[in-house]
Order: sequence, then C-alpha cells, then structure tokens
Amino acid sequence: MRLNQQFGECKQRLDSISISLDKPSNKLKGDQAEKEVIEILRNNLGALNFTFRDTANDPGKGDIEAETPNGHSIMIEVKHWKNALSRDVIEEFERNLAKSSNFKVGILLSMTSGIARRSREGWFEIAFDQTRKQYQIYVPNAYTNKEEHLIVWSVVMAAQLEKLDGELGERKNAGLKGIYEKFADNVQHSKDCKLNLDALKDSVKKLEDSITPILTTVDKAKNDIYKLLHS
Repeated sequence: MRLNQQFGECKQRLDSISISLDKPSNKLKGDQAEKEVIEILRNNLGALNFTFRDTANDPGKGDIEAETPNGHSIMIEVKHWKNALSRDVIEEFERNLAKSSNFKVGILLSMTSGIARRSREGWFEIAFDQTRKQYQIYVPNAYTNKEEHLIVWSVVMAAQLEKLDGELGERKNAGLKGIYEKFADNVQHSKDCKLNLDALKDSVKKLEDSITPILTTVDKAKNDIYKLLHS
C-alpha cells in the first residue's frame, strides 16, 4: 500500500514537471498563432471595415480585440496547444470576458486541438451567460488543416451575435451550423475556381508565347517560295 502511494506521488510530480516544461512551448506557439490569426482576419475582413488590435499584453483582455463596422468590440483568445484545452483555461477565458463589460462576445480559438467539455460534436459551440448578457464562442481545431474559413466565420458570427440578447435555442444553433457548412463550401469553391483560373492563365500565356507573329510567318513563306523557285 505504501509503495503504491509513493508511486502515485512520484507520478504526480512528474506530471507537474511535464506541464511546467510544456508551458514555454505553448507560450511561443501561442505568440506565433496570435500574429497569424490577426493577419488572417485583416486579409479577409479588413476590406469590410473590421479592425484588429493585439491585446496580448493587456491583462484580462484576451489576445486580440476585434472591432466590428458598427463599433462593437469582440474579445478573441488564441491557444495553440498539443492537447485539448483544459478546464482551467476555459474558466480563465470566461472570467476575463465576464470582467470586461465592453465585450458582448468572446471567442476562444484552439488552433490545433480540442476544448475540454466544449464543441464535442461540431465545429463550434455558443454559450450565453445570462447574468452578464455575454456570448461565449468555443472553436476547437480552428486551424488544424491550415484553412482560414473557421477563424473568419467565428468573427463574422460574433459580429451578428452582438445584436442579440438571449439563448439561441436548438433551432438557431442548428441553423448556424447549416449556414457554416454553406460558407465553408463556398470558400472552398472560390479556392478551386482561383486555382483553375490560375491554371487557365498559365495555359493562355504558354499559347500566346507559342504564337508566331504574322510578319514572321509571311517572311518565312516568302523565303521558302524564293528558295523553291530559284532552285
């Protein structure tokens, strides 16, 4: 019994050391991910009058503050962990959002991992804090395949939630998932079209390069006729 207890204590210490060693790695990945998310959002939503500001050094304000065209602010927390985000991380995100009354909506983006107890059966989950009238959006695996549309979608959706005040209910949640599927399909279709268009442009360029100017063709024909008639 004593041996089992000692073994258990040793295992707890090793787990604690492992977590401590992993934190700098998570912090470095997180810093890189924040910059990448800001770039993605600016490239995709900047033309629609959304603005994005790095707030990682502002305690309790998340990593990014998004401002919608209507002047509303959205808090975005970005995590880049190997394993699923723990309950502590989720609760910290919720506490920070609750303390910031200027944010009606907060987004927790987990770039390449799941989120414990959240979004187990979908791309995102929306919760509503009835007391503080705030929406919490949980987005697991937001950038697993280096595809940007889920990150962009979460901000577009958050901007619309700004206008509401209450639980969405099953019908609206299901409707949002359906709209997201169409959104993702349209984004992929646009990418495929662009690839096809680029390939077409490349083919046209090659055809243009292979076209012999008419003057060169006439000159060659003239020389061939001359050679034939004077041979």
